[in-house]
Amino acid sequence: MNEFPNQWRECPVGLLGSFISGLAFRPQDVKEASGPGVIACFRTSNIQQKLEAHNIFFIPRSLLKNERQLLEEGDILISTANSDNLVGKCVIVENLSYEATLGGFITAFRANSSLVLPQFFYHWMASPFIQARLRSLARRTTNIANLAMSDFAKIKITLPPLSEQQRIVEILKEAEEIRRLRAEAEAKTAELIPAMFYDQFFNGQSHDFQPLQKLAEVVSGVAIGRKMKGMANEVPYLRVANVQAGYVDLSEIKTTAATEEEIAQFGLKTGDVLLTEGGDFDKLGRGCLWEGQIEPCIHQNHVFRVRPIPGKLNSKFFTHYLQSERAIQYFLRCAKKTTNLSSINLTQLKALPVPDISIEDQERFELQIHEAEECKITIAEKTFNKLSLSLSTHAFSGQLTADWRETHKDQLALEARDRDNALKEAGAKLAKPSQTLDEEIGELLQDPTDGIHAELNREQRHIFREISRMVGGVDYPRYFSAKMLSHYLTDGPLRRNPQGVEEHLAVLAARGLIIPVSREEQTDGTDEFVFGNAYRLPLKNYGLDENGKIAPRIGDFTRTTEMERIAARLEKERSLK
Repeated sequence: MNEFPNQWRECPVGLLGSFISGLAFRPQDVKEASGPGVIACFRTSNIQQKLEAHNIFFIPRSLLKNERQLLEEGDILISTANSDNLVGKCVIVENLSYEATLGGFITAFRANSSLVLPQFFYHWMASPFIQARLRSLARRTTNIANLAMSDFAKIKITLPPLSEQQRIVEILKEAEEIRRLRAEAEAKTAELIPAMFYDQFFNGQSHDFQPLQKLAEVVSGVAIGRKMKGMANEVPYLRVANVQAGYVDLSEIKTTAATEEEIAQFGLKTGDVLLTEGGDFDKLGRGCLWEGQIEPCIHQNHVFRVRPIPGKLNSKFFTHYLQSERAIQYFLRCAKKTTNLSSINLTQLKALPVPDISIEDQERFELQIHEAEECKITIAEKTFNKLSLSLSTHAFSGQLTADWRETHKDQLALEARDRDNALKEAGAKLAKPSQTLDEEIGELLQDPTDGIHAELNREQRHIFREISRMVGGVDYPRYFSAKMLSHYLTDGPLRRNPQGVEEHLAVLAARGLIIPVSREEQTDGTDEFVFGNAYRLPLKNYGLDENGKIAPRIGDFTRTTEMERIAARLEKERSLK
């Protein structure tokens, strides 16, 4: 069990702020640019080390359900549906100068700054051990991991008083200087390698050339939306947006159905070089090296795959040749051009002239690149990783500010008292001992068996847990139907069985665990509006009132408490018989 300073308090994340779900919108809602009645919408691809403002969507402002879905300074954006290694990734909103909201695969956490500073919470959440914990809680389908905010809300965070939080944030910002040095080293290396390539192969030298098709297998990819024969499986695939100049962008990976034969035919292998069919003039023919990041993975037909023949072409050499002036000029000469775009076809790529350089010289160049990149990693990345991990470990255990805390102990004692009172009002049990990670995960997955849960069967307990994952963890109603839930379930006899699910929902509703409502919905076939059965979870017992103060949710709180009282009375009567 970790030992924390006396004035630090452990409490669930859910007591420290509110979760705001992203907007669902249709492709036809997306606008090309900002304008009257339109706002920016961030997606998972914008969640990087800093909030990336390029390649954002614009959608009608009228899609907002309430003004709380407008992003505010200090909001933490969380990727809740992503690939296994990216789910839970987060970024803090800073210096946002325009109206913006968030898309459907993102949830925002809005901290109660009287309890936790947004910057402190962000650094805690972005730390390696919390990121690993979030990934361990994610629910996995074939290719996508989903993080339920109801699970995240139960994770424990240990809070210092506010002024000590601020001191920790200031110290952690020193790591930003290491990041800056690392970025400078990477930029210098990026400039060095093309210069090395030119000096070694083209500075005052002449070469014979061979068409690429003599040195490699060059193929196009699979057409998305095609008709298929036989059994198909969902598999990740690379789009044009994933193929950047010199690297693969894995921030947003989509999946498609493909047969076993197609997966074998279009599957990527380590050492393949990927090129785009078209795009902006300055991005034409951009290429990158595939290093087996996802397995299996295929590529769509707008992405070309070049698989060098061993002994004839080196993948690293070819990747850097694609960025040379000679290759770029070739693509520009033969490309088909429209107003803003240009494209090449498979035949033109196969005919790309490649300098006839011995494989020994190509491999020697690869070694030189490796040494240059190792130099960059040794100077910047290893230093940063070591410092970052050390700072995180010491910062969130209290070791980093031990001397500062002793100097400011009187001020911290006053702050700690006010914080403890606020946490108690929010329902925190401050005397509860710390739990290990295994204990926390076990608590999250454990089904209640007493009170109004006592007579639920196994399937009903399973359904209630899945409802909490699907729509829980927020402080406003989120509605669901039997059909929605049956499609959410990943296995078992109730998957895609809305009638069977509906029967169990009726039991849960009768016991007060969910609340039935009538919701207007549009039919699939006739587009008519009808009223159908829907449900929601009771709201949390406590939340922020209209004045921003913590207060009980009278309606649902009283209702749930009364159901618990009735269940306890019935159980007592049975025991007396």
